[in-house]
This record gives sequence, C-alpha cells and structure tokens, in this order.
Amino acid sequence: MNEIPREDARCLVGGRGCRRTAWRAALVAVMATTAVLSASPPASADTAGMREFPSAGTFTFTVPPDVEGLHVDAWGAGGGGSGALVDGPPPPYGHSRSGYGGGGGGYVHGAFTVVPGQQIVVTVGTAGTGGATSSTPDATDGTTGGATSITAGGTQVMRADGGPGAGVYPGTPAAGVAPAATDLGGGGVVRPGGGPGGTGNGQSGPGQAPFDVLKTPGCGDGGDGGLYNQFAGQGLPGWPGGPGCLVISWS
Repeated sequence: MNEIPREDARCLVGGRGCRRTAWRAALVAVMATTAVLSASPPASADTAGMREFPSAGTFTFTVPPDVEGLHVDAWGAGGGGSGALVDGPPPPYGHSRSGYGGGGGGYVHGAFTVVPGQQIVVTVGTAGTGGATSSTPDATDGTTGGATSITAGGTQVMRADGGPGAGVYPGTPAAGVAPAATDLGGGGVVRPGGGPGGTGNGQSGPGQAPFDVLKTPGCGDGGDGGLYNQFAGQGLPGWPGGPGCLVISWS
C-alpha cells in the first residue's frame, strides 16, 4: 500500500501544512512569471518623435522601427543682402546708397510614406553671403541661399527654395515644392518668405510658418543690406542670410 506524503496527509485533514503547501506553490508561480517578464526584450518601436536639423549640410536620417510615414517642415536659406554702393556724393548728387535686404527662404510642409530602417537624405540650405561695399553696383550683390530638401529612394520628395540675394533691388521671397499627395497629409503646403526687404533691411522668412513648429532663430531670414553713412561718405557690406533648417516628426 502506498503511503500518503506527510504534507498531503495534512491537507486531507485541513491542517496548516495544506496552507503552507499552497503558499509555496503560489510563490513559485510568481517567481516564474517575474523571470519570464525580465527576460523579455524591451519594446523597440518609436511611436512618436521628432528630429531637428538646425544647421546647413547634408545628413542621413534612418526611419525608426515601426514608422511608416514622416511629416516634414522645411525652410530654405535666406539670401544675402547687398552691400552699400559708394559712388561719389549721396543722392541727389550721386548714386551712393545703402544696400537692400536679401530674400527670405521658402517654407514647405508635407508628409510622405517610408519603411522602417529606410535611409532618408536631408539637405539643409547654406545661407547666402552678403555683398561687398563697392562703387560698382554689380559688385554689391548678395548671393542666393541654398535650398532645403528631402530625398528618399533617390527621388527628391520635397524642397524649400532659398531666397535670392539682393542687388540694386531687394531680393524677392522664395517658395518651394511640396511632396505629392498622400494619405498622411495631402499635397502639403508651400509658403513664400516674408514681405519685401527695404533699404538696409532683409526679408523675414519663412512666411506664415505655424507657431508650434520648432525653428532655429534666424532660420531662413534674408540678410540685411549694408548701410551707407552719408556724413562719413562710407558704407558697410551686406549681411549674410540665415541658414535653412528642417524638422522631421512622426507619430
């Protein structure tokens, strides 16, 4: 005849050994569950995030795990202001004058589809340079700012143009090209840089960008024109524009 184990015999008569056995079994189950949870790998999916590119250059962005769409806000670089023209006495006796402001860079917002791990090329526009002080009008011209763009799979999907440099007249605001329509956000938004730059003032850029979008101070602004001091008969060179910038976000 098989003998009943002591602990099991106590369970049959409702003794304390039954409760102790049940407590030990519950403790073993909790420890086993904790071991399984601690051995599980952490979640690797990025459910939401943002990356800002505040300086000029070319960069590579890797799409995070489980992300299949990106929203982008891009600003083209501002154009440089023109330098002061120093050509004899000030008006009305001569042609000396202050320089004009460079054009503000364009602003583009849009969305496009991607796959996790995909390599995205980000190009942030270089600021336009300011023109020199000169007695020759053409020598005072500022240069155009560089465009800011996104390239995916070898295709440029969006671009915010850089503002033109100023010359004898202020630089005009720039625009850009939005991505094609997708289920993520339609065909995007394109806005030009700010209003016209006056004598000695650059255009502010970009035009009407959302206030809740991060933007580096001065990003996309046109450079101021160089001022002419008629009392000293001297002038200053134009100021460079602001570099472009770009923000990628996902949810």
